[in-house]
Amino acid sequence: MKKTFLLIPLLVLSYSLFAQKDKCYTNLKEALQSADLVYHLDLAKKGLDTFPDTILLFKNLEILNLYGNQISSIPETIGTLKALKKLQLSKNQLSAVPESLGQLKKLETCYLDHNKLTTLPESVCQLKQLKSLSLSNNQIKTLPAYIGQLQALETLSVQLNPLASIPESITKLKNLKELYLCCNQFTAVPESVWKIKTLESLLLFRNQLTSLSESVGQLEQLQKLMIDENQLTALPESIGKLKALKELSLGHNPITQLPKSFGALSNLEILTIHHTPLRTLPETFGQLNKLQTLGMRHNKLRRLPESFGQLKALEICYLNHNKLTTLPKSFGDLGNLRYLLIEDNRLVSLPESIGNLKSIERIDLHANPLKTLPSSFQQLKTLSSLSLDEGLEEIGWKIYYALPHCHITYGH
Repeated sequence: MKKTFLLIPLLVLSYSLFAQKDKCYTNLKEALQSADLVYHLDLAKKGLDTFPDTILLFKNLEILNLYGNQISSIPETIGTLKALKKLQLSKNQLSAVPESLGQLKKLETCYLDHNKLTTLPESVCQLKQLKSLSLSNNQIKTLPAYIGQLQALETLSVQLNPLASIPESITKLKNLKELYLCCNQFTAVPESVWKIKTLESLLLFRNQLTSLSESVGQLEQLQKLMIDENQLTALPESIGKLKALKELSLGHNPITQLPKSFGALSNLEILTIHHTPLRTLPETFGQLNKLQTLGMRHNKLRRLPESFGQLKALEICYLNHNKLTTLPKSFGDLGNLRYLLIEDNRLVSLPESIGNLKSIERIDLHANPLKTLPSSFQQLKTLSSLSLDEGLEEIGWKIYYALPHCHITYGH
């Protein structure tokens, strides 16, 4: 019984400590009243133009948020905040970071984006526990070679900088999972990037890439690849080696066709290819048996392969603003399809098999030269929204009587 009574105050003390650690102070004066008990200080958007020296009194501080102020410099004394794990300095006016940053040995997350930085102090390589580093939207032209010493780094964001190269030392980042290189000035992906075998997410959109190396196939753990808004005319055959890839986005590129190996992307769930001159899809396209969302708006597609009906997992399909004249008979095999947006094409007919779309909820068909719809349309019991061209009102009424819960609109 005595042991039980002894445990009770210990449990109460432990709970009190956890509660204190969870408390977030947003007022500096209030925090100063119990400086040793402040673990989380949030001074975001407080209109600060200098770093408050009193922050240095919080010796147990683990999280410091100074987001969205006008602070132009950080004092060297910040290195005395030895307990700091997360430092948020985004959207300030910083042109440099003090060398003492390297003294924050427990730092795991550091946000320095949206400032005026041109480089990093060499001491940053001492941050052996740093997992996430955001340097996006600065004025950094080159990354220092010593960045390769951040062995714990998992996420590196350097988007929106005038970067044109990456140091070879980046290959030493054995734990790097996410790399954001978008909105820079790359004309080619540095070969060092393809050597980071741990990468799971790679963002390269809004650069000046004209091609992808066959080495892309080396990223066997890659799950997300975004290469929109470049100058790519083709994809390498090795793209099919990305067996772990779940999301691929490559819109706004002058791509005219996809490689046959594309169908080997067996885990692909989301595919976005908007605003390209793409005219056809390979017959292997139907092998994407885990594809759930397909966005292919504003292309030049004239036909879909018969294998399209093999996309059994497909739920959302955007094919609007293309040049399709018909759909393959296999289209009716898309048993999980819920949304079909196919307006503004050149469809003159639809296959009878479309009546087999047992999960369909919405179909947009306006801006097509359709004169009639297959009788099987009346079998679409789950259909709740249908758009047709004006002039098809008589057909629309027939569908309405068969499907009274379907909302039908006419025109654009």
